[in-house]
Amino acid sequence: MDVLIDHDRPDVDALRDQAQVLRARLEEIAREFTDDPAMPVTMVRTMTERAQAKLGDIEPSWAA
Repeated sequence: MDVLIDHDRPDVDALRDQAQVLRARLEEIAREFTDDPAMPVTMVRTMTERAQAKLGDIEPSWAA
């Protein structure tokens, strides 16, 4: 039944796992920022932007 398998299609389960990890990281960034008032806003912004960008790259991959 290998005929029915699309080998060019992305591994949706792996992509969903990566997206879940990135969402958890975004939540952790928010918690750390809330708990540590000394954390620089620029650091939070940079971490958030990078995680959101990666998430934006991953999520459309399984919709295609």
